[in-house]
Amino acid sequence: MHEWELVKRSIADYSELIRLLPRERRCFHVHGSFGDVYLQCAALKERIEEHGPVSVIIDSKYKQLIAHGLGEDAFVVYADGNAVNSIFHSIGVHSSRGFVPTRMLPTVYPFITECVLSGRLKYSDFLRVLVGSDKNGVFPGLEENLMLGDEASNILEEAGVPIGRTVLMCADNNTQTELPETFWLRVIASINRLGLTPCLNDSGNLRSEGAKLLSGTDLKRIKVPPHLAVTLASYAGTYITGNNGFATIQALFNHQTRGIHFINDFVMKDNMIPDKSGNEIPCKTFFHETVFGTAITGLQIEELASPSNDDLRLDNLIGSVFDRR
Repeated sequence: MHEWELVKRSIADYSELIRLLPRERRCFHVHGSFGDVYLQCAALKERIEEHGPVSVIIDSKYKQLIAHGLGEDAFVVYADGNAVNSIFHSIGVHSSRGFVPTRMLPTVYPFITECVLSGRLKYSDFLRVLVGSDKNGVFPGLEENLMLGDEASNILEEAGVPIGRTVLMCADNNTQTELPETFWLRVIASINRLGLTPCLNDSGNLRSEGAKLLSGTDLKRIKVPPHLAVTLASYAGTYITGNNGFATIQALFNHQTRGIHFINDFVMKDNMIPDKSGNEIPCKTFFHETVFGTAITGLQIEELASPSNDDLRLDNLIGSVFDRR
């Protein structure tokens, strides 16, 4: 892979960035939360398979993800994602057919978010139009290197959790309202009753270096590297997640492992779920088929989580995931 390392925390001059880019390639700015970044990289891999190499601007924390996923077909500039996004916003850069960078985060385009949340536009279709891909259905995988399995096994062994009998839990979210910790404690109790091992994804999010929910428990924990999101969930045995990008990554890219995506019914009213900013989101959009259509793998169980979920139901649900792997 061709790499340019920008060590500055911000880019003072837009032209400094542009001079790094080869003019014969389309350039894309990959940016957003982890779920956004992962999906954007997959869309770019799809474009590469159809149209050839691209240039990519991406935050350095995703080095291994893009190296495994795109390899030599991406000319990569590593730069602070928020700084680049701010510069592009300030000068009005959005999309271009030339070498000027195309921003891939949907929220920078007027009304795209509203169209997706209304169910009238598939997020997957938006990305494919943006990168110039004519494909449909599931996206290509980013974790196909066989050596990644050895790395995942080592991480689980070092954490002291059994391969194939561990439930990888991811409860936090950047934007959406999380399920209460009391619910997650009941989930942990169910996992323990079934003789399985709960393990917390301690990778953190945009605002935290580690997990916030369940951080006060004695759970085993691992920091899931971006380039092992699917592989680690598969080697663990299964996963349980709330409304977050981890759920989306598994729904679109995990072809081997069944897992549970809990949708927050604790705060739902009139089929609307408020996010952390008070915006009302239709419940249907938390089901991945609504937003991604045929791009999902179909293995993920999506379940409304509410105070009425009794312990026996949780036991049966979690047990059924392992029985049907």
